[in-house]
Formats: sequence, structure tokens, C-alpha cells
Amino acid sequence: MGCAGTKSEMTPEEALIIKGESRLLYQEHSAVKVDMAYRKYSKGGFVNENQWKDISKFLNLAIYNDSTPKAIQDFYTSLKTDNKYSLRDLLVLGIYLSSGNPTDKVRLLFEAYDSNNDKILNKTHLQQLASFLVDLAVEKTYALIPHEEGEKVSQENLNSFIQRLRGAKNKGKNELLKVFMGGDLTQDSVNMEKFVENLTTPSTITLLTLPGIRDFLKKQEITSSKFAALTALKKNNPEQKKPEGK
Repeated sequence: MGCAGTKSEMTPEEALIIKGESRLLYQEHSAVKVDMAYRKYSKGGFVNENQWKDISKFLNLAIYNDSTPKAIQDFYTSLKTDNKYSLRDLLVLGIYLSSGNPTDKVRLLFEAYDSNNDKILNKTHLQQLASFLVDLAVEKTYALIPHEEGEKVSQENLNSFIQRLRGAKNKGKNELLKVFMGGDLTQDSVNMEKFVENLTTPSTITLLTLPGIRDFLKKQEITSSKFAALTALKKNNPEQKKPEGK
């Protein structure tokens, strides 16, 4: 599912979340096809209920079936505001969970936020993208885990896994923004060419998948924990002044 990238050891908790995400059935399609479907059946940057039915039928998504599990229904409900979906949110979801060439995905991601076709995204747009991706990867797709599958991992371990990610959300959003901007937060914007370049390097291409976003957050959490431990150590064990010579 999604783009290929550098693999790291997968925890049982992560495997369950990925299985939950796969229940949406986006992986059956290319990102280009998903993007086309959403844009075809939307208007004014939103997708209403009737348009959503057309989209889910066209792509044969899990939500189209009458027997759709409640977890999937609740997931999509969490994406709605005033009984309609943001086209931008659905595009990002579809791009991340579908298959396809990494460069195509990054371009589509850029276009999802470049609604005026300015060929440039300002920092506010990129902050919004970083925030949505982190919340999608941590809060929303977690709810897709099948209850029966969750029995293979204790609820305590699942909760602990998510709490670790939640603890790194704020730092993760800022670090993700930094990646989007090529490491330079003093910039006000980034163009498509630079955005594609920033997200298709060997070290950043994994950020084109939700598992990659979660792995990125775990690394931020580990870094923060080490820094906190080092700070506490220095505080509790201040360097002793060397005795002055006689």
C-alpha cells in the first residue's frame, strides 16, 4: 500500500493500523485515478453526500457496500463538516493510501493545496498539510483497527503506542513542515519543483505513506525523550567545580 520506501522493523501495533487502513480499499487504485475521481465528482472544494456516493461507487470503496463496518463509517464521518467533505482532505487521504509513482503523488499532493493553480504553496498551506497528515496518521486511522484483530495486541499496548505518537505530534508537525520547506523555515513559500525535490529524496520518500509519517513521529519522540533525559541528568548531577590550586 502506498509508495515503497526504506523499511524498518514493524511493531504488531503498526501492523494492525496498516491492516485497518487497507480496509478502505484505496490500494486497489493509482493515486492519479483517485485524484481524478474526487475532482470529477466535487464542486467548489467540497464533496456532498450524493457526490460521495458517486465517488465510492466509481472506485468501489469499502464505504459503498451496505455491509460496511461501523468503524469505517465512523472514520469517514470524522472527516465531515456540515454534512460534507473537504475535497482537499479526501485528496490527501486518497493519495496516501493509493498506489503510484512517488513523484506523481507529490505533485498531486501539491495540487491538492494549490487550489488557485499558483504553482506555489505558502507556509500556511504547508502547515495545514503537516497538521492534517499527522492527525490522519495518529488519530483518525487508528479508529479503523478491527476489534477482533485488536485482540492480537493488548489494548494497553495499543494505547501506549498511540500515546507515544501523540506526545510527538507538535514537534512532528514542525519537523514535517521543515521537510516540506527543504529545511529552511525562514522561507515564505515553496514551488512545486522544490516541493517534489524535498519529498523524493532517499531519506524523505517514506513520508509519502502513513506508516512513514508514524515512523517519523516515533523518531521525534525518541529524540525528545533522550533530550529530556539528558537535561534531567545534567540538572540532577551538576558538574562539580574543580578545587582551586594552592
